[in-house]
Amino acid sequence: MKMSESIKNLAAAMYAFRKAVKQPKKDKENPFFKSTYVALEGVQKAIDEALPDA
Repeated sequence: MKMSESIKNLAAAMYAFRKAVKQPKKDKENPFFKSTYVALEGVQKAIDEALPDA
């Protein structure tokens, strides 16, 4: 397996991605704990919107 000496490019890409991700809306309810949460679909959508078009 090929390995890089530095993670500079990876770290920069992860930082850019983290800045692009927006907090998804808590749109589901849990009546047992009387709380709201983000559904998995909302998390996936937030990630997909933050990724650059390839």
